[in-house]
Amino acid sequence: MGKISVRRPRESRTIRGVTGAAVVLITTFLASAVEAIEMVTIVLGVGATRGWRSTLVGVGAGFAVLAAVVAALGLALSRVPIGPLRLIVGALLLIFGLQWFRKGVMRVAAHGLAGIRLHPEDEPPEWSGEGFDWL
Repeated sequence: MGKISVRRPRESRTIRGVTGAAVVLITTFLASAVEAIEMVTIVLGVGATRGWRSTLVGVGAGFAVLAAVVAALGLALSRVPIGPLRLIVGALLLIFGLQWFRKGVMRVAAHGLAGIRLHPEDEPPEWSGEGFDWL
């Protein structure tokens, strides 16, 4: 008679106890953290150059619109098919990205690498009036 061998299963190369949901949670959190850092950078840049009053009003308005959209369409957004949504968002990102890329290439082509920085005569004037700076 032949021998029966019992093989032990190979050890998994994954971390024990980490499920797929935990990996999704961690990557989603890190992606959100990157977006939050980007938002803070934009707010600081606009606030430092254009003034804090209009910047903070813009931040508040943006959060209010986001809260209204989530409250009104939160559950309805889960019913939107993901394929067409990805196509639309990807197309919009491509359009905006190509426009910004073209502007950057034109700026560098016109002024060389010095075109990256604004010359003092090209910088917009400092806002000193009353009310909001809408530009």
